Amino acid sequence: MERATLETFVVTVGDDALSRLSEVAKSLSERGLEVEDVGLQTGVISGRAPRSLMAALLDVDGVEAVEISRRVSL
Repeated sequence: MERATLETFVVTVGDDALSRLSEVAKSLSERGLEVEDVGLQTGVISGRAPRSLMAALLDVDGVEAVEISRRVSL
């Protein structure tokens, strides 16, 4: 069985959920996100997961947006 390619996601947490940021990060992890960073000041959580989990991540209570991170080389 081939392992799914992991994408790097940037998850924005809504203002109303900032006080429970660690809980939101835990919920994202339970949905399959390999959490790499939790921005306590910015309310942004980053991590890696298969692209197919994007909708499940967006469905987590407190999540405002889920985007795939794009690397730009100059």
